[in-house]
Amino acid sequence: ANMTMDEFAKATEKDGFQTIKVKKHKTYLKHGPAHVTLRSNIYGHLKIYVENLRPTFAKRDSSHVFLSSNGRQMTSGDVSKRIDNIWKSSGVYGENPPPKKNVTGNIIRKSMTTLVHESSEDNQAVADLLAHRLGTAEKIYRVKKMGQQARAGATAIENVTRRNQSTDKSAGASGSEPSTSSKGLENGNTKARDRS
Repeated sequence: ANMTMDEFAKATEKDGFQTIKVKKHKTYLKHGPAHVTLRSNIYGHLKIYVENLRPTFAKRDSSHVFLSSNGRQMTSGDVSKRIDNIWKSSGVYGENPPPKKNVTGNIIRKSMTTLVHESSEDNQAVADLLAHRLGTAEKIYRVKKMGQQARAGATAIENVTRRNQSTDKSAGASGSEPSTSSKGLENGNTKARDRS
């Protein structure tokens, strides 16, 4: 929600990823800018929004990338409401009622950490990408390696979610019900192995 047009314009590309460094976030003083790391094709979709859709409702003094339809900056609460609405309308729950707890960016972030911790060697890369706590002794070294770690973390999240989608499709083909929620998302269970 806090990404500015200036930060978007300064995105850097490496290894098929675009990284946008966002300064305004709650752990900035401890971890530095958040590395919003997107595959180049996803970044391309964001660029289409920035160049074609955003100008239709942006006010002259709007410096943020994500705006509501009235031209004001979206808050993190606005973004969370949109994520929950999209999630519910996607059909992911099938015939099941959605959980009582809303799906938010924070729940997705924590769930990705749990999934990767359960099935990957890239735990530290994901922790770095999601700005979780780091050991004090490693802090300076990790800050220097943040861009590389952000790309590795984004790849690990992409791999684990694709693997879970394949598992869900296989379960559906065998006649059993596919999972309608990932580990860590069901019933809002995000506390397991959460280090944030």
